[in-house]
Amino acid sequence: MIPNSNLHVTKNYLSAVFKKQLGKTVTEFIHEVRMDKAIFLLNSTKLPINDISIVCGYDDSNYFCRVFKRRYKISPRQYRNNLFNK
Repeated sequence: MIPNSNLHVTKNYLSAVFKKQLGKTVTEFIHEVRMDKAIFLLNSTKLPINDISIVCGYDDSNYFCRVFKRRYKISPRQYRNNLFNK
């Protein structure tokens, strides 16, 4: 990891530039990338939800489920059940 001093910018400045360029915060971007991976894994594997949360970078599967539900308005389990009930 490169320390901030080597970049000669502050964390706040870097965050502001990121938001201006992409229209979302760094955290929102990270969640988006992780949720895309979660959807892929839910669609293509039979891994347990807890394992998917870990593979996607969430140490706490409850937090993973909250983030997933906030984004998709459905829990990961409900999402997977809907796949198999079609």
